[in-house]
Amino acid sequence: MIFFAASIVVQILCIMHVINTGRDRVWIWVIILLSGLGCCAYFAFQIMPDLFGPRSKHARKTYAKRENDPVRKLKLAEEKLALVDTAANRVDLGDAYHAMGAFGEAADQFRRALDHLGGRDAKIETKLGWALFEGGEFKQALSTVERIARPSSIGEADRLDLLRARVLTELGRSDEAVTLYEDIVKIGRA
Repeated sequence: MIFFAASIVVQILCIMHVINTGRDRVWIWVIILLSGLGCCAYFAFQIMPDLFGPRSKHARKTYAKRENDPVRKLKLAEEKLALVDTAANRVDLGDAYHAMGAFGEAADQFRRALDHLGGRDAKIETKLGWALFEGGEFKQALSTVERIARPSSIGEADRLDLLRARVLTELGRSDEAVTLYEDIVKIGRA
C-alpha cells in the first residue's frame, strides 16, 4: 500500500514538473500509462540533462568563470601571439594585460599593434590612450589622444572626449576638461 501511494505521489510530482516547466505534454501520458517506468524515463531524459547537461546551472556558471578569467585570457592571447604576430593578436594581448591592470604592458602591446598598421588606427590609439592614462602617464596619454582623428560615430567621439577630459583633469587643466564634459552632456541630451 505504501509503495502504491509513493508511486502516485511521484507520478503527480513528475506531471506537475511537466506542466510547470512547459515540457512536451506527451510526457504526461508516458508518466500515467507507464507509472514507475514512465517516471524513471522522464527523470532520465528530461530532468537529468537539466541538472548535469551542458545547459545546467553548474555548466553555465563554470563557463562564465572561464570566460571572465583574466589569467586565462592572458594565456590564450600569448598563445595566439606565439603562433602568429599580427596587429589583432597584439591588441588581444594588450586587452588581456589591461584587464589585469598591467597598463604598461598593455600600452606596449598597443604600440606594437600600431607599428604593424603603420601607426594609425583610431580604436587602437584610443586603447593606447586609456592604458597610458590608467598607468599614470598623463602627458603621453594626452599627446596620444590629441593625435587621434575625431571619430564619425557619436559614441566613439564621446568616449574619446571623455578620455581627453579625464587626462586634462589629471594634468590640472580643469577649465578645458569642464568644457569637454559640458559638450559631452549637451550632445547626450540632444
